[in-house]
Amino acid sequence: MISAKVETILARCMVDSEFLQRFADNGAAALDEYRLDEKLRREFAEIDVGRIKGLAALITKVQLNGLWQHLRFTRTLLKLQGIEPQIFIAYRAEHQQNRAGQGVCRKEQTRRFITFLDEYIASRSGPQYAAIADVLHHERFVWEIGTYAQEHAAGNGASTEAESMHLTSITPSEFWRSVPEIRGLLRTQRFTYDVSALVERISASDPSPPTDCPGAVLAYWFDPSVHSLRIFEVDDLSEAILNSVNGCRSVRAIVDRVNRTEAVFVERRAVRDFLAESINAGLIVLRPARRRSSGVTT
Repeated sequence: MISAKVETILARCMVDSEFLQRFADNGAAALDEYRLDEKLRREFAEIDVGRIKGLAALITKVQLNGLWQHLRFTRTLLKLQGIEPQIFIAYRAEHQQNRAGQGVCRKEQTRRFITFLDEYIASRSGPQYAAIADVLHHERFVWEIGTYAQEHAAGNGASTEAESMHLTSITPSEFWRSVPEIRGLLRTQRFTYDVSALVERISASDPSPPTDCPGAVLAYWFDPSVHSLRIFEVDDLSEAILNSVNGCRSVRAIVDRVNRTEAVFVERRAVRDFLAESINAGLIVLRPARRRSSGVTT
């Protein structure tokens, strides 16, 4: 029959990640506070700590079941590659903190786990982790934009279009001082592998990365005019410009920033042409230059 002390120690391993790690590192020292007799100490010394960690990881995974609808392919790939247990062992401490906190909603729980997983995978190297990062980024952006869409009523884009400047009605000086702004929500990502090919392999229970299908830079955009997600490929210059548009920088400041951060010099005409195409597509609107209290424009 299992004694009350044994049950207490095993239960603590399930809820106290720091204690479990101390027990794994030095079981004898971790158990000092319990004043166990020699028989129990010997029994604990023979316990397979890996199995206890595995059970703790399983509990964490079950408690996070509500999040997997957003990360279906990521989860499948973690399972296929056999690294799912170590993910949940690593996340156990943060998960316990989240459960102890007040008012942590499901959306925030999802955001925190995705952020943890993103950082965990980024700290590893190799093709298998690059594939996980790709599918995670894809599903993360789809989730983020889906959440954004739920929070914004359809038709919000109409009012921003009405306030937008038009290239045909402004002078060159006004254009370079104007401030581009993204309509809706935009995310860009440079993928190692082709996401479609990667998802196909995961669906076929094949965990190997599609090394014969290199990735591209994809843009994930919530288009408020039709209230839907659009995914499209962009080139390096387009990515650099889009990542510089923050609703505060002027066109001139964006050109200067791209030229500072990119290896090639960007001509102003190329930026103007790209912005014109983006405005016509409804991706970007132009705002007049903002004036500071001193009267100096940005």
